[in-house]
Amino acid sequence: MGILSVFGFLGTGYLFFYLLFIGKSLLVPLVLGFFLWYLVEATARTIYKNSPWQNRWTKILSGFLGIGVISAIIAAMIYGIKTNLKAMIEQAPAYQAKLEVTLTKILETIPGANGLTTKEILDYVSLPDIFGAIAMNITNIVQTVFMILVFALFMFLEKNTVKSKISALFPQVENKTRADSVLKNLDHKIRIFFTVKTFVSLSTAILSYFVMKFAGLDFASFWAVMIFLLNYIPTFGSILATGLPTLMALVQFEDKTPILMILIGIGFLQVIIGNVIEPRVMGKSLNLSPFIMIVSLILWGALWGVIGMFVCVPLMVMLMLILSEFKTTRPIAILMSQDGNLD
Repeated sequence: MGILSVFGFLGTGYLFFYLLFIGKSLLVPLVLGFFLWYLVEATARTIYKNSPWQNRWTKILSGFLGIGVISAIIAAMIYGIKTNLKAMIEQAPAYQAKLEVTLTKILETIPGANGLTTKEILDYVSLPDIFGAIAMNITNIVQTVFMILVFALFMFLEKNTVKSKISALFPQVENKTRADSVLKNLDHKIRIFFTVKTFVSLSTAILSYFVMKFAGLDFASFWAVMIFLLNYIPTFGSILATGLPTLMALVQFEDKTPILMILIGIGFLQVIIGNVIEPRVMGKSLNLSPFIMIVSLILWGALWGVIGMFVCVPLMVMLMLILSEFKTTRPIAILMSQDGNLD
């Protein structure tokens, strides 16, 4: 019976992830719509709480203001990214020529290059192709914005019926109280994650922008936006946020000083803010094992690509909290946690 249970669990898990993979065209906009709705709701809640008049009308107005603020930020980011990418693609041939010169100099200083030529490397590294691929991926994401907005809108309209639905689903007072507790805990942890992560990512991006601007890096504002977004990806996001501007500097500059300035400056900010300040502010509120974070990053990245990497942490926190509420799945939640304490 035990072996059958194990095979049943593995089969259910395989089917679950298979459905996530084949249904990603629908599920990805749905999940992003949920997080967009959550950001709007959190923004509206903040506006309402800081309003001198708190009544039904100011609550409605706060909702519309929340929608306006988040929509304006997203529109500005999309416009900025597309504009900068267009300029980068136009200048890509010039950057490719500079990269060829830089690689030739580097290979001349490496004794063990074993006959490796610049042409052989550039056969695999084409900046016009790389910039074009980035632009295509961003365009694909932008094309799903309409569906994301539709999902977010319907979630926004449905929010007032959540309490009545919970009451209908759990007529017993004990079960209803338990469901309310789970939802509040989930809301609290996701809110902490988004608030802290957004503040940390924004701070890192702004400070990195000044470093890149001081060094004279082209498209510093574009790379600052990319740093802000990449910092939502655990571990590897920080590496990419440091590596990509450094590679751009390697292509742009012949002098080592600005290259080292960008590498050390952004790298220092990532280490201090990401590894010292963020853990202190975030604390153990998420209580998610670092090992599970890495595994989930790889898993969700394989399932949903870059989007999966962005949403893996809040999704795993939600999954852990749900599993912790059932006796049969609580051991899995304990293994997913950082310290085994789920109370």
